[in-house]
Amino acid sequence: MSKEELKEKVNRLRKEANAIEDKYIADGKTWDDFCKNSTVMEYWKTVAEYRLVQDYTLKPIGDRNRGSHMTLDEFKAYAGSFFSDYDGSGYYATETEISNIPCVPSEICDGYIRRDFTHVMWYNK
Repeated sequence: MSKEELKEKVNRLRKEANAIEDKYIADGKTWDDFCKNSTVMEYWKTVAEYRLVQDYTLKPIGDRNRGSHMTLDEFKAYAGSFFSDYDGSGYYATETEISNIPCVPSEICDGYIRRDFTHVMWYNK
């Protein structure tokens, strides 16, 4: 699937997932129920696939950055245990620059890893 097709699929599934979430809230269903919905699961998988190919911008990390800068291998070692999707956010980076591409621990654990970056900048909540 091309990058453009993936982007269109993400946008379509986002709308569907939002409608499902609204219905689940109205029906009093739980977050766990929402997460098990096949359309929602497909949406998250497609987002992860798109992140592997999406265009990015870079900016210098700089002295005022308050994140934890580490190698991608270090981040991979901690993803799913020390770092979770719920306790902060990360972005792919190089040794000196940070991208606008999120680096999500659960995606790393599932094997969705961009190989064109060497580092991650992690921000704890």
